[in-house]
Amino acid sequence: MQLSNMSSRPNALCCVVAGVMLLAFLCESPAIAQPNQGPPVRLTNKAKSGISVIFECLTHQGQVNFGANERAIVIADGWETERKLPHEGTFRVWIKNANGGEVFKDDYKITYKKPLDLAIEARDVMEMKTDENGRKKPVKRRVLVVIPQTRGQQVTEVAKGGPAQTANLREGDVIISVGTIRTATFEELQRALAAGRGEVEIVVMRKKEEVKLLVSPVDGKIGVTVKPRVFQSDDIMDED
Repeated sequence: MQLSNMSSRPNALCCVVAGVMLLAFLCESPAIAQPNQGPPVRLTNKAKSGISVIFECLTHQGQVNFGANERAIVIADGWETERKLPHEGTFRVWIKNANGGEVFKDDYKITYKKPLDLAIEARDVMEMKTDENGRKKPVKRRVLVVIPQTRGQQVTEVAKGGPAQTANLREGDVIISVGTIRTATFEELQRALAAGRGEVEIVVMRKKEEVKLLVSPVDGKIGVTVKPRVFQSDDIMDED
């Protein structure tokens, strides 16, 4: 019995070592990630037509498919869905119409702090076509366009003497992140400020410029009144 126990120990030891090595490989391998743990991506389909979106990761292997029928929130001008990518990195975004034809392709670096927010719209464009008589005439054609956009909370009022005023936060600024948390919604802003300890970094859009500020919340508040704001990268940020 004693010899039998001694002979089984090397096998057991090998199993333990192999398990530890496998666990280390899984933890260190950047290509393996838990689903729905990466940065969020929000898509708003304003085209009112079926589309499919594929995120092809250029820094890790694999694809993430956002099908045309995956609707999270039904809104008046189409549908909106928010999903999380498996990990951050550089993704090639392919958008195809209902017939499978490619209508858009571009590369984006997507991180936890700067997730991707795309609006897909249908627009009419005028093109010159030659008729059977060889004469050129304008013809209207409907095309899909993809517009990167940013969501945040626009400051409408700053309390005198509060943390926000001390940090030089101004009316009209759009808060897009607090620490590593984006603030696309008011609830996200509240959660980010409540989680802050001591001085935290706030990133705001001030007109066309991205500004970083340091603010010290008091009981999860900084002394501002805000409203939702969605804008495109080429928008001029006013203070209305």
